[in-house]
Amino acid sequence: QKGGAVFDANVTAFHEDAEGAIWIATSNGLVRFAGGRFHQFTTRDGLFHDNLHQVLEDADGRLWLGSSGGIFAISRNELNERAA
Repeated sequence: QKGGAVFDANVTAFHEDAEGAIWIATSNGLVRFAGGRFHQFTTRDGLFHDNLHQVLEDADGRLWLGSSGGIFAISRNELNERAA
């Protein structure tokens, strides 16, 4: 939930990062679950595409997202800062 509303999306993949946050690829963006809270990221937050199929992390802290528009990377730290 985000602000009391349920996300309207199909879940396609999960990834747990080294800090224990769960990243959820969905048909409507990327969702982060950490500290008991959900935060949704979409193209408004810098994602290249919202319809995601996969999420993986590299050794440099980038999240690699497979989407209907192709593969792209985004900084995990940047997303964490946006969620704070």
